[in-house]
Formats: sequence, C-alpha cells, structure tokens
Amino acid sequence: MKRTTRSAIITVVAGIIGATLTGTSAAQPAAADQNPVYFVHGWGGPKDCDETWGNAVDYFADEQGMQPSKLYLLRYYDGDYESKNCRDGVNYPDISNDGNNDGTRDTRIKHVAAAFAHQLASHDGEKIDIVAHSMGGLVTRVALLGTAQGWDGFPKDADGSPADLNVDDVVTLGTPHQGVSHSGPDDTQWKSMLPDSEFMRVLHLPENRLSEPWAQSVDWSFAGSNEDETVKGESAIDIDYRANHKYLYLGGNQLKVTHGTIRTETGGDHHFNLRHVHNGGNPTDTTEGRSPVALAWRAITDKDR
Repeated sequence: MKRTTRSAIITVVAGIIGATLTGTSAAQPAAADQNPVYFVHGWGGPKDCDETWGNAVDYFADEQGMQPSKLYLLRYYDGDYESKNCRDGVNYPDISNDGNNDGTRDTRIKHVAAAFAHQLASHDGEKIDIVAHSMGGLVTRVALLGTAQGWDGFPKDADGSPADLNVDDVVTLGTPHQGVSHSGPDDTQWKSMLPDSEFMRVLHLPENRLSEPWAQSVDWSFAGSNEDETVKGESAIDIDYRANHKYLYLGGNQLKVTHGTIRTETGGDHHFNLRHVHNGGNPTDTTEGRSPVALAWRAITDKDR
C-alpha cells in the first residue's frame, strides 16, 4: 500500500453507542471539491485499516487526489480502536463520544446504524458520500431508513422531525441486501443477514424500500459479483428491487472479484466483464468494466453514468 508524506494524524476513533443502539466524465467535480467519504466495513472484527480499506483509501487519495482529511473510516467493533496500519490524515470519528469501542457481533445492526446516523447528522448540512462493504451496506441503508422513518434512537431535529443526514451517494460492495449465501456463526449480526430473518423481512417491507420517497434524495449504487461465495450477485444488487445503479461482475475475468477483492481491487481497470442496470432499465454488458474500487469512485463522482 502506497503512503504519502506523513502529516498530523487525526485520531478521533469510531465506535458505537454500546448497548443502545472508462474514464473521467465532465460531470465529475475536482477532487478537492469532492464530498467527504465514509468507508464502512462489514461483519467480523476487529478490523485492520490496511487490510480492509487501504487500497481504496490510496486510490481515492493518491490516484484521484482527494484530501485524506475528507476520508472517514468508520469502526464499530471492540478492538477496532487498536487497529494498526491506518493512514495519516484520515478521520476516525468517535460516534459514541465515550472513548470506548464496545461493539460486538451480537450488537444489533440497527443499533450500529443508529449510532452511525448520529455521526452523519453531526456534519450539520455538509453533503456526504458513503462506500460500504458487506454488512456495512446494511448498516448504511438502515442508518438512512431509520432516520427518515423516525425510528426510536435515530437522530431527530429539535422539533422532533427526522434529521436530514445530507447523504448524496451510497455505494455498496458485496452487501447481502437479500441475505448471505450460507449459514454461519451463531451471532446476532450473522443471523440477521440470513435470507429468512426478521431483519430482511422488515428491510423489504413496502414502506422501507428504496422506491419510496424517503430514499429519493440519495443516489444508490449496488455492486455484486457472481464469483462471490458469501453474498450471491443477485443478493448484492437486490434483484427485483429498486436502486439507481446496479453493477454485476459476471466472472471470467483475469482478476477474480470475490467477497474480499470487491473492496480492494484497483487494478485491471477496463478489463472486467460487467453488467450495468440504470434505474430498472435494460441491462448493458461490457467486457471493459472498471475495477470495483474504480467503479465506486465513479459512482460517487459521475452523475451522468
């Protein structure tokens, strides 16, 4: 992982509220003007910054010129505070404000989402983009959903109305929008990601779908891969439900897009077999698709995809 010149480290760390909760388009803004970006990791921890988001952070900062201080790595598991190999200048927000990162795999996804929503609300009108991997996409989706629907524990304005989180773009990579592919550990978060869970049922209730008014101010991009053995491609793109953009890596590439590499792969640009569906239209296939990290960058910067 490449490193730029070291600067003062901003080390405000992210936790949860414990038990409570093919090129550049002319439409792209200059990187210096790009919205701050949150990277939200998935299930299992503690997480190592370099292993989890290192390639993506370097791509956004070194290849695309974003200021590291506008990149936020959300951390919510016990032990994430001690995560090493974190890039200088990147923000690590403490959404609990208590100095403790006490989340576990038995902390409900909804509770992590509520804490994340409060962190987003603290930006006070600043537009935000989010790139999330695996369960992190569910955390993100529920953060926006629970806030918009006025759920208990989610941020509200002084008059009691739902807070405006000012999220502009959301990109999910290998997120189990319709559940994981197989059974796993007997913890609350994994069981919530099973296709027949109550969590999945509530997520897809008619009033909670992305086709509803609460979701319309956000540009949603879902990416998945047929080579992902943890989250099937159809689950990752939430097949048969709305999202503005759906990207499916079809397989047969020189570089395999797995559940892990979908958040790390920056190479092989324009050499992936990729399907794109825009706003429910007809699918378009290409053999010159971008790598997943490059695709995430384009998704938050190019409104004319």
